[in-house]
Amino acid sequence: MAIRAGERNAAAAMNEVDELAALAHIARAEREAALVPGIEGATTAPAEAAAVIGAGAMGAGIATCFAAAGIPVTLVDIAPENVERGLVAARANLDGAVARGKMKAEDRARATALLSGAADYAKIEGVDIIVEAVFENLGLKRRIFADLDRAVKTSAILATNTSYLDVDAIAAATARPEKVLGLHFFNPAHVMKLLEIVRGAATARETLAAGIAVARRLQKTGVVAKNGFGFIGNRMLNAYRTEALNLALEGAPVAAIDAAVVAFGMPVGPFALMDLTGLEVNVKMRAEADPARIDAGAFRIVDRLYAMGRAGRKSGAGFYLYETGAQALADPAVDAMIAEETEGKTLLKGASASDLADRCILALVNEGARILEDGVAQRSGDIDVTYVAGYGFPRALGGPMYWAERQGLAAVVERIRRYHAQTGAARWRLAPLLEAAAAAGAWPAR
Repeated sequence: MAIRAGERNAAAAMNEVDELAALAHIARAEREAALVPGIEGATTAPAEAAAVIGAGAMGAGIATCFAAAGIPVTLVDIAPENVERGLVAARANLDGAVARGKMKAEDRARATALLSGAADYAKIEGVDIIVEAVFENLGLKRRIFADLDRAVKTSAILATNTSYLDVDAIAAATARPEKVLGLHFFNPAHVMKLLEIVRGAATARETLAAGIAVARRLQKTGVVAKNGFGFIGNRMLNAYRTEALNLALEGAPVAAIDAAVVAFGMPVGPFALMDLTGLEVNVKMRAEADPARIDAGAFRIVDRLYAMGRAGRKSGAGFYLYETGAQALADPAVDAMIAEETEGKTLLKGASASDLADRCILALVNEGARILEDGVAQRSGDIDVTYVAGYGFPRALGGPMYWAERQGLAAVVERIRRYHAQTGAARWRLAPLLEAAAAAGAWPAR
């Protein structure tokens, strides 16, 4: 018994050492994320006034961030009633920060005084930075940027909060593409720390440096990404969700997949997360996305649920039922619908939780390697920061890329090859950079 106790103590000590190393890694990665080659010496004027276009929940949250940082901000929406609702929401956000002990009452008063609203662009012609935060429709965003280009001063930076649309296509609607970039806030914007700073093909280094400076002033964890589908975070999220849906189509129960991922350490499973964000968000995203980036066969489950009027938690039903409030209840109707789609496949019916989680997490790792290959992320640590700060990957595990390195990249490669052989799916083709990293024993230094 004493030996077993000693073994337990040794294992606990080793786990503590591993956790401390992971925490040190992610802290270092957060510092390094702001170091972007090529922008050294770029001169930027501080943002002294800002505007946010779109007074919905996201726009109100972004406006809250600017006001809390001491920057006067105007919330703009074509509907005056929306402007008023947005300002009420922003003030409520500041009240909530005081209630949570995140802000002093006197700071709230100062921030509240910095909030204003407008129903047109006349009031914002002199601001330094504008963040567009309307819903995800490329045509609408391009029209807004064309109008802003004519309405505001030529030195103003125009930022889009899009989470996956083409920043270059949006910038092309203006005569100042060098002044355009993506500033992808995460929802709720006034709470989430991550800010993806998206560099378009024409984004000037001074504009990128200004975006990094804004992130720092708003006390956000800024990560620079090159323009491309989903940037870093949502491109990886697409791979993660795709794998979860394919696991269901291979016969694994939805609740078992979610439970496995939560047991791994994620705060919520992929299906419960889709319910939380709303299935219509996923449906609309895919309508705007490049079809080559989407596994339509996997997402047919989402489409069937949405067609049944199940939009997720806010509608009371999605992958789960929410009859008793926020508690997710398994629904036999969903199981029956998926069984129809799987044509009775039960390949993964009794799969272990570790196997189910492994497929979801390794899908993240393989896609992360492709993101590095494509130059969307500068370094593996940037991917770790993105997934820890924006998607709830356990900080104590250091992020998906660090976790994979600690697992042993050669072992990770072996498992990915096994999944490719088992499924025959193109999504499991091994990323060449991952294969090279396994041979080297580490991710490439950037």
